[in-house]
Amino acid sequence: MLIVGTARWLLLLKRESMPAEVYRAALALLLVPFVTNAFGMWVAWLTTFRMRQINAGGPAANEESADRRSGYWLRLGLAYFQTFLWVAMALAVARITTAATGPRSVLIMWATLVVLAIIALVHVVKRRRLAVDTPGVAIADNTPDSCWKWGIIYYNPEDPALVVETRTGRSGCDLNFGNK
Repeated sequence: MLIVGTARWLLLLKRESMPAEVYRAALALLLVPFVTNAFGMWVAWLTTFRMRQINAGGPAANEESADRRSGYWLRLGLAYFQTFLWVAMALAVARITTAATGPRSVLIMWATLVVLAIIALVHVVKRRRLAVDTPGVAIADNTPDSCWKWGIIYYNPEDPALVVETRTGRSGCDLNFGNK
């Protein structure tokens, strides 16, 4: 949010030197990272602090906490990357910087995204192998099958948790549609 705010401040300083259409286009480009960061912070908060703990203690609970922390940092890294991308485009449209123009910058941004995706994939595969090889570490949620509609929608009015782990394992989260 601070990066987007700083870019907005730069645009405001240079407002007199650019056409009104360019100024509005740059502001529209800044709106995307602002909204996605707000949504991302909400999702990160939900998945880190409001998700139900499956295992009460021991190595399995430690593994769950480590997964939540790594998921938080992965979401944070992706948020910074997409913020950088959108702010660079907005500043390039406003001609404040030329850092995001040309095929070379697009190639660098896509290559960075691919490298980040590979790092995240390797990390997830490594964590899953560790969980399979470690006894006492739960891989999936043990909620009753009757709470999962079509295997993908979680509906349990008795469960106070708003966010639960996915049915397939520790790779994401689902909403409890039965939560009041």
